[in-house]
Amino acid sequence: MERASSSRQHRNIQERNRRLRMRELCSTLVSLLPPQPTRVTVYELIGEAANYINQLKERIKAANDERNQVLKLLGGGNGDRTGEEIRAVVKLTSRNQCSLEVNIISGTNKTFMLHEVISILQEEGAQVSNIALHNIVGHRTIYVIHSQAINSRIGLETSRIEERLLDLLC
Repeated sequence: MERASSSRQHRNIQERNRRLRMRELCSTLVSLLPPQPTRVTVYELIGEAANYINQLKERIKAANDERNQVLKLLGGGNGDRTGEEIRAVVKLTSRNQCSLEVNIISGTNKTFMLHEVISILQEEGAQVSNIALHNIVGHRTIYVIHSQAINSRIGLETSRIEERLLDLLC
């Protein structure tokens, strides 16, 4: 009889430890996901985690596709194009109506003043918040400019900004 109660206690301890471990794992999973508006069950939590992982996979695929398109525009990423005219590439990424990221890739043989780009952004209602140091890769110069709309109710007209930047650079 004593042996049976001892094994039962052992099973109870194992089960308690298993539940504690599951609770810790769920807590870790919650910390890795975006904040949830309400309290969710474990099953809903696992479903949310699966959805979030799929969203991340789609974002990674889209970023890789975008990178491949830019490399294709630049001639396969080949930095040995000396003497050849390298076409400027302008890419605008708007996360919402109020924030804008401008990526400019230009050849070193095509010069422009960075203040001209900033002036265009300001004229279109954007306030520049960050300019990444430009990198020279092969015969290309890369600029990354982050900006915010001065008036959040009006937002930014990205198509007009892109058109004006292309006129300046090309």
